[in-house]
Amino acid sequence: HYKCDFRDIECPQCGVITAMNLLTDHLTGCTFKTYPCKYHSRGCTVRLLKSQVHYKCDFRDIECPQCGVITAMNLLTDHISTDCMESRIECPANCKQKFLRKEVGTCTFPNL
Repeated sequence: HYKCDFRDIECPQCGVITAMNLLTDHLTGCTFKTYPCKYHSRGCTVRLLKSQVHYKCDFRDIECPQCGVITAMNLLTDHISTDCMESRIECPANCKQKFLRKEVGTCTFPNL
């Protein structure tokens, strides 16, 4: 019977065959149950076994190599190009010099 609680059903996690009425209990302890990456709140959609760690997650914390600020890996390029005070940028007065972002106001070019 299609709705019988005792019919055999396959666990969607590990493939073991169990009775329909036992599936919920099986899923609770299933060793192949997957969990969201610990960075799922930042947007990661990867699912892992409980024993796995997502070391290469694009949403993991990483230290900016230039200023030491902690940011998400997927935001590092934007941080360096727009926010990092230790990044070298061209002078906004077009004097052809490059300054650390935190020193831009030190240009002595007359048009600044």
